[in-house]
Amino acid sequence: MYRIVPYLLLLCMTGACIYHPLALAVVQHHLQVDLEPSSGTLTVHDTVTLSQNYLNTATPLTFTLNAELEPHVDDPTVKLVPVDYRLGAIPTRTFRLQLPKDQHGFSLHYSTNINRLNHDAQQPPEEHPLRGISLGDSNQWYPNFGEQLVSFSLQVKLPKQWTVISQGERTQNRSQGNKTIVQWVETHPQDDIYLIAGPYHEYQGHSPVAQIMVFLHHDDQDLATRYIEATKRYLRLYQQLLGPYPYTKFAMVENILETGYGMPSFTLLGPAVIRLPFILTSSYPHEILHNWWGNGVYVDYTQGNWSEGLTAYLADHLLKEQQGQGAKYRREALQKYTNFVSERSDFPLSEFRSRHGQASQAIGYNKALMLFHMLRLRLGDETFIEGLRLFYQQNRFKRAGYSELRQCFEAVSRHDLEPMFGQWIERLGAPVLNLRDVRMRREGGDTIIEANIEQTQDAAPYSLDVPLSIGVVGNQDIIEKTISLSKKREHFSLRLPGQAIYLQIDPRFDLFRRLDPHELPATLGQVFGAERRTLVLPAMAPTELRQAYRALAQRWAIGNPAVEILWDNDLQELPRDRSLWFFGWENRFRDLITKSLKNKPLVMQKKWLRIGEQTFNRENHSLVLTAKHPDDPQQAIAWLGTDRLQALPGLARKLPHYSKYSYLSFTGDRPSIKHKGQWEVTNSPLRFDFGVSKSNTPSLKPAPRPPLVRFASEKPF
Repeated sequence: MYRIVPYLLLLCMTGACIYHPLALAVVQHHLQVDLEPSSGTLTVHDTVTLSQNYLNTATPLTFTLNAELEPHVDDPTVKLVPVDYRLGAIPTRTFRLQLPKDQHGFSLHYSTNINRLNHDAQQPPEEHPLRGISLGDSNQWYPNFGEQLVSFSLQVKLPKQWTVISQGERTQNRSQGNKTIVQWVETHPQDDIYLIAGPYHEYQGHSPVAQIMVFLHHDDQDLATRYIEATKRYLRLYQQLLGPYPYTKFAMVENILETGYGMPSFTLLGPAVIRLPFILTSSYPHEILHNWWGNGVYVDYTQGNWSEGLTAYLADHLLKEQQGQGAKYRREALQKYTNFVSERSDFPLSEFRSRHGQASQAIGYNKALMLFHMLRLRLGDETFIEGLRLFYQQNRFKRAGYSELRQCFEAVSRHDLEPMFGQWIERLGAPVLNLRDVRMRREGGDTIIEANIEQTQDAAPYSLDVPLSIGVVGNQDIIEKTISLSKKREHFSLRLPGQAIYLQIDPRFDLFRRLDPHELPATLGQVFGAERRTLVLPAMAPTELRQAYRALAQRWAIGNPAVEILWDNDLQELPRDRSLWFFGWENRFRDLITKSLKNKPLVMQKKWLRIGEQTFNRENHSLVLTAKHPDDPQQAIAWLGTDRLQALPGLARKLPHYSKYSYLSFTGDRPSIKHKGQWEVTNSPLRFDFGVSKSNTPSLKPAPRPPLVRFASEKPF
């Protein structure tokens, strides 16, 4: 195996970069596992082979293992010396490995109760039989040699009604008495080894790209068929866009927990998640795409996690773009950053590792996807796609970071992209734009517009290509221009063939920036994202309802000293430096919401509420409204009204997940969403209207940009 390494290096130097997959895997595991769900027992025998390169460079040889495991080596000439113990979410022990000279490997075995491998157990340790297991690197269930990539074979013996899923190709699936023996083999370098097992119903489909598999807890052919058809479509789309799918199969696996994980060649989704109607066109393509980004090209975390932002851009954003909603999606991405990222919670993309709250998600997902969007606009669609394909081709089954991405895009575009990448990856913060001093004069039949674009953030200016759109009387098409802005203020002048209707900065939300409060509707995200919040309870509500509202408020206040809880009869004036929640139809500040929404299509009476054409009676609905703070547009206020006290625990859990909405309606004691929406924004400070009568001009707005790639015309899933 090791003889091909000099040839590999020669080919890479000449640009061909053809490699044998095993050449990059320095640790190989041959795992034999016995799984007994009735007792919860897991027994592992692992034969480990180390590459000569690793043996030459690793001094000393060390690996980590879950502290619950007591490894025993089979060869008396091999020594394991415990050298470290770490108590974290998963307690681990580190062992120094002492091998005889010229020996490349060793074997060891251990056994344990499965639930002891994870303090965040999938079920209580005393609960038997097991309902299912999910093991990976986070459980430290096999010897882990740090950042070294692995290849493996995994053979599992388990009861007949159970099966096992892992990466790679299933090479065995046979009966042996009352047991089943399943083996998975993965020869491509991996950064983890997964063992997923449970009593599953298995379904299969085929496509020219890969074998398709679905594993469900209960027999449901219709559900399996929908996932098989969706998988065919997305695999074909992304293979055409990016290059060959890196694995021989893709499996959708139902988990026992409500998860949404993407692993190499399969995804692990929760029982309720897989049955949500929108998952097939939202989260599911995201998880499939991770086989290219994150599980095909691995993340070099020392440079920051680029994978989540690129996957979101080519999955979530692309699907919305295909529906003509790309600008709306980008506005919502910028809205999350504006709502949830403060000066104290901000950090550069180079420091993003994984999501751990709304602020980190807004940076690692939304800021990153906007970087790739701006890069696409700068290079053009064809060159952008060419750069993606080159990055995938050169880094498949390797770790790579932003520097490798930049080099590939520089190679295909012949542009120096270091300033652009450095600006958005190493800097924290965001630009803030303003349109000022707009003037217009007529010269013959033309219009001359002069104005200033400003960057108003306290930090140094960014280098930006600012898009403008101008509507002109008699022109069916919007006139679009781009202004280069690299200082705090830039003056510009435009000559237009006719009477100008309006001028707008960044109408499609193409730039990463912090939005002005007037560009945004009031939403729950603005309320939940505020650094300080006051929750105002209704003193005049019935006793049980008062107690239920108080329990909800206390739940939202746990661990957050910036949240205070008051009764409405104790609040004399509205604080201006925070968001406000008003609970209850009986709350004496309820009318403040309707006054703040006087320009919106809202009518509220004692027993009902109407939004647009929809009417909601108080008896059957739990209702939520948001509005701008009457004294500070950077803050928001919200009202929650319900007479169904049994619904409040469910609302406490669900409402933080509806952050992009301005109003909501739920029904039932187990609240089910019935209506949701955002208020229309009509007074953006980045738009200037020239007073042309709307009755004499069509309603002009920039057309949606063509999507990066389209699906072939097919029936819905």
